[in-house]
Amino acid sequence: MKLKLYLFLVLLLGVCYQLLITQQLIAPGIAQLVCAILVITLSLKLKVNNQKMHTGLIILTLLITITWFVIVSKKPDLFEAQFYLANFADDLHGKESRKFLQDLNLAWPKDSNVKIYKLNYSVSSYQEAQKLLSKKEKARIIVWGNSNQLNLLIAPPYSINLNDLALTAELNLGLKLVSDVPMIRVFRKPHQATVDFTAGLLAAISKPTELNLRSIGAVSQVWRSSIHLAYLRFKLANYLFLKMLNNSEAWQDASFKCILKEYRRAAFYVRKAEHPELAAAINNNVGLLKYLKVLYNAKKWRKKIPKKFRAISSLKTIKNPLNFPYRALQIAEWNLKLIKQLHNRKKPKKTKHEI
Repeated sequence: MKLKLYLFLVLLLGVCYQLLITQQLIAPGIAQLVCAILVITLSLKLKVNNQKMHTGLIILTLLITITWFVIVSKKPDLFEAQFYLANFADDLHGKESRKFLQDLNLAWPKDSNVKIYKLNYSVSSYQEAQKLLSKKEKARIIVWGNSNQLNLLIAPPYSINLNDLALTAELNLGLKLVSDVPMIRVFRKPHQATVDFTAGLLAAISKPTELNLRSIGAVSQVWRSSIHLAYLRFKLANYLFLKMLNNSEAWQDASFKCILKEYRRAAFYVRKAEHPELAAAINNNVGLLKYLKVLYNAKKWRKKIPKKFRAISSLKTIKNPLNFPYRALQIAEWNLKLIKQLHNRKKPKKTKHEI
């Protein structure tokens, strides 16, 4: 075998290896073993000036190949993506993780161009996932978990200051809407329903429309927990809320009722002890919605509105089972303080912590 042909075949082998890994068509360990065998075979066949390749050069080639494998396995994410799937913590060889990804790719909505990149290592805690997320500038969700459940770590921002929406002067009050929560959990069984839901949710987050968000709700299955369904309704209600805020002509009783209905549906699926952050986020946004309705319709002050925010403070006593710091609780406390001061015509004082 001539040197030029040898170099061409090794280069072609490298390209094929990279495609196999990035497209998740084969386990990295198997791909590395096959490539190493082929490189050794090609090296043994190589002849330069009718002389076989020196044993030292064969060993050097093999060492370079192994080094390349190590670099690729340690740095598998050489490009930025919006969504990442880590190997499941109890999936030793990554077989179940690849199967889940294949099913996910089949479940994407037809008009979606979403891609999820699989990492060749596992994530076992919120702290690990958060550290990974902080390194990915364009990442929006890290999906990780085990054979029992999926965790979806969501990138910030988690709140929107209404002042940033360029609303009318009477609504520029510094109040904050909780736009997202840091993490949600989905049980893996029933498998296909979980795959369909996850694919639909990621597609809707990539391209948020009312139709996309409502279509996910058509998945009619029973899970051990309904937190992910609560999150879906919460995101839909937020979408409608922001749409109404940005369209002054849409401020009608029908719009308020529609948004309130979606928040109440979200609240129906939430057990406070299971996800106190999401429960606080829903209550905060309902309180905010009702307060803005009072302002917009020039109605009389209602004492029930501050009570809505005060009720959220009781969630402080609940330990967060998902182990991330509370944010919605701080936002609700800020809104309550601000509403009281606005009602009493006092300027709000700055809080100790930035929300």
